[in-house]
Amino acid sequence: AALPVAHPLLLPVVGVPSHLLWWVHPLPVAMLAFRHGPKGAVGAMLVSGMLVALGELVFGAGYGRPADGATVWALTTGVTVTNLLMVAFALYARGVTFRYRGLFDAAASGILRLGRGGRIQEANPAALRLLGVDRSDLVGRCMDSAPVLAGLPPVEELVRQSWSGVLQTGDPATPLDVHASVTAVRGQDVPGYQVLLVDRTTEVAQDREIERQGRLSTLGEALAGTAHELRNPLQIILSYAEIWQEDDGLPGELRADLQAIRDEGRRMGDM
Repeated sequence: AALPVAHPLLLPVVGVPSHLLWWVHPLPVAMLAFRHGPKGAVGAMLVSGMLVALGELVFGAGYGRPADGATVWALTTGVTVTNLLMVAFALYARGVTFRYRGLFDAAASGILRLGRGGRIQEANPAALRLLGVDRSDLVGRCMDSAPVLAGLPPVEELVRQSWSGVLQTGDPATPLDVHASVTAVRGQDVPGYQVLLVDRTTEVAQDREIERQGRLSTLGEALAGTAHELRNPLQIILSYAEIWQEDDGLPGELRADLQAIRDEGRRMGDM
């Protein structure tokens, strides 16, 4: 922001256009507005306007020679208006960035942002939890060299077709299997990719439980049908044993055998 001080040196060479050096102010003003918000924007604009006015009053026509009032007023107003426009854009960009950052951090699914060369630039908290790693283990690395992600297809393939499988996360000594779905989206205006990681462990467990319940239901139906088919002939056996046991001339040993048949038949019926 002190660069415009050099314009008295350029004044003998380029004349009035040397005053245009004051227009370097809008860039740092916009950067301060983006970083610190409205309060930073107001402070930066005030300081910028004061520097322009003070600089022109002190050495606007050369060191120790002030510029005329019209020049001071025109430059101060012009730079201030330009600052205002740049600040408005910077605050808008700040709002969009913060909203995106809020969504990025609060997303339930893991998100990795890849830059040029496929290097990971950022990972949201959900991605770190899903992969069981620290941010330092991912940022700055390519996917094929990052922990847990080394077995995934190249990011160009993930753009064409999603990948589903098991990722072994956490401590390599005691890895934890996580069922995940991974897909990638190519950046439109900014080179790079967004990689989305969805934890499907609960979903897979539910699918397996539904499948198990289905098998148990089928088994139960089969057992019920089998029991029904066994009950009919068993009832006939019990009926004949009861009829024969009522014969008064039946030997005692045979009567005891028939009683054993009835007892065991009832036990099979209960089963």
